[in-house]
Amino acid sequence: MKVLVTGGAGTIGSHAVRALQRAGRQPVVLGNLVHGHRAIVEQVLPVPFVGANLADRQARGGAPLPIMLSSTAATYGIPSADLITEQHPTNPINPYGTSKHTVEAMLADYGRAYSLASVIFRYFNAAGADPGLIIGKGWGCHQRRCQ
Repeated sequence: MKVLVTGGAGTIGSHAVRALQRAGRQPVVLGNLVHGHRAIVEQVLPVPFVGANLADRQARGGAPLPIMLSSTAATYGIPSADLITEQHPTNPINPYGTSKHTVEAMLADYGRAYSLASVIFRYFNAAGADPGLIIGKGWGCHQRRCQ
């Protein structure tokens, strides 16, 4: 199954592409490269790349949008328990958490109104390399062939 990944040339998106590959999916990266690196998509991952804006339906081949949102644990605000599950109440306390929470609500509304499928990831820490150091911290060493 092909999966369109926007932002797949960036830090979080490239990790999502790797996870999709490991799950047997066929990721295709669509992006305008304002943030991100084409070389990661073509040389490291390697997957097809479509240089375009997400709103360009023709660039998507007319395909509907499967949406994956990189959100944040900041949507939870100050936790009321030591262990936070996906069912924990949300109550963001800063503009970043509030903006992500708003987009989550918009996706839920669109899902109900237009049957738009979406998946939301709430990261607690979005930094780091993959275990094989192929992307993330290892990218610089990969380019220089260092150990």
